[in-house]
Amino acid sequence: MKLIVEDSIGRTISDFLLDGRTYNQNGVSTIVDFDVPEVVSLTSEQVSMVPENGSYSIDVSAVVKDANLDYVEPSIQGFTPRSISRPDNQNEPHVFNYLLPAGSYDFTLRVKDKVHPESQHPLRIEVEAASIPNLSISRQSKGR
Repeated sequence: MKLIVEDSIGRTISDFLLDGRTYNQNGVSTIVDFDVPEVVSLTSEQVSMVPENGSYSIDVSAVVKDANLDYVEPSIQGFTPRSISRPDNQNEPHVFNYLLPAGSYDFTLRVKDKVHPESQHPLRIEVEAASIPNLSISRQSKGR
């Protein structure tokens, strides 16, 4: 968008200072965006029942669609993701991998585009502990 200042006698200038910001003949970058970011899918999956130091690998996947996406931030109080995979296009999921002990967790996904305010999307995650296998050995004796 190009801004031009015009005074009361019709003179115009394209280079000026307004509210501490400098504007020039190049104009102002403008984003026209009527769509808020859409979280199409938000799921969790326990990747393995084999514990790592008493915790289990959990993947949280989120498909977020928006042409002007600014950020997608995961959070579980007290834990940080081990890894974050960002998609190449908006039809693929963001994947956040956590290492969590067995229990219930409140996950929150915060998303924002360059125009609209941040929105939050909650997900309850249940991490199941591995069951301990039972082993029994028996012996049959013949004739005695």
